[in-house]
Amino acid sequence: MIKFHIVTLGCSKNTADSEYVANFLQNAGLKWTDKPNEADLLMLNTCGFINDAKEQSLNTLFTLAEYKEKNKAQKLLVYGCLVKRYEEQLKADIPEIDYFFKFFDDKSLSLLLKELTVSKAPKKNCADFSAITKRFFTPPHIGLLKIAEGCDNWCSYCAIPKIRGSFRSLPEEEILRTAENLAKTGSKELSVIAQDTTAYGKDTDTSLEELLSKISQIDGIEWIRLHYLHPKRLTPDFIDRVFSIKKVLPYFDIPLQHIDDTVLNKMNRHTDSNQIKQLISHIRTNYQNSVIRSTFIVGFPGETDKRFERLLTFLEEYPIDRLGAFVFSPEEGTRGAEMTPKVSKRKAAERLDKLMTFQQLILGETAEKWVGRELELMADAVENGKILARTVYDAYEVDNQTILEDTGNIKPGDIFKGVITEAGLYDFKARPLK
Repeated sequence: MIKFHIVTLGCSKNTADSEYVANFLQNAGLKWTDKPNEADLLMLNTCGFINDAKEQSLNTLFTLAEYKEKNKAQKLLVYGCLVKRYEEQLKADIPEIDYFFKFFDDKSLSLLLKELTVSKAPKKNCADFSAITKRFFTPPHIGLLKIAEGCDNWCSYCAIPKIRGSFRSLPEEEILRTAENLAKTGSKELSVIAQDTTAYGKDTDTSLEELLSKISQIDGIEWIRLHYLHPKRLTPDFIDRVFSIKKVLPYFDIPLQHIDDTVLNKMNRHTDSNQIKQLISHIRTNYQNSVIRSTFIVGFPGETDKRFERLLTFLEEYPIDRLGAFVFSPEEGTRGAEMTPKVSKRKAAERLDKLMTFQQLILGETAEKWVGRELELMADAVENGKILARTVYDAYEVDNQTILEDTGNIKPGDIFKGVITEAGLYDFKARPLK
């Protein structure tokens, strides 16, 4: 029996793709192994979004190539965004790679099985993820639910539309079958993902609201967490309709990227500072028990000191609960890569440090508001007599972790009430309520 091992890098969309691939191969009779040195087939799902991600993909690829050098019988396969962009260069530079695939579907996976001389057909077509019976990359109680492919926003810094193509909503019936199957196999939380989740249904006769209403009726699903909400579609009416749906968590994952209007315009973000401020004010006023997560880019061409300071002022006036930031990475084939005036790497790095330090100060001032609050938590693991859990306000492997000393009878996947006893910048401590 052929053993396979997949390393997946990048965003949660990549993780969802790898779940699909792993389940397809398992259904075809291959066997998963956690140990790459024992695998007959080593697979790497790459990320090519920014330069750091490309470097991580290449470094991981070199590590896997070293495994292959020690075991000549192993085959090495690489797929994903990096292959889409740099297949010919990879072929020339890394001869150890045996197979190249851009993105997998049933047809290309069947071709792979033929190459591996596996004649056994999968037990069930799983292009829509509906044959997923095991979670390889998340705990069983968490399910990744991809609802669309591609993107039509054409932000000037981003190559995703060229890599992944135009926006395509996945068929509603396939998504619902996937969600039902995830629930049947243990998922209590669904992370709903796409390049732009708010755009779901714009190319079909349905909508995100209709889809989520149907998902919320599935037995076993308790938490529905939405990711990647582009601000341009987040009108007060849209927010109120979607976030009033039962089981949809008060978790607003909105990539704002900047606040200065000149920078936003150069980024082609289809929004402006007034709309962003009105959006946040609406959430803070009407969803007081909620959190906002966002990402920001510093060092974008044309970001002057004054425009960067405007971002800091915005964060002081409109605090963001969960914040990620990165330095602008000029990507080949994007308009942003050609824009001027450039910001030096040194200046951009200084701004990133200043932004994250500023955010830590803000979090330090607001951390105490969490102490004493009774919150709903989900246990992810029990290690060394401690529960590793998350509140409804924290996404798995992305946001804060809550640690409880008293495990009681709590096990992974359980949802329970707890009270926060200590609040750090990025982690909480709590005790379960009896």
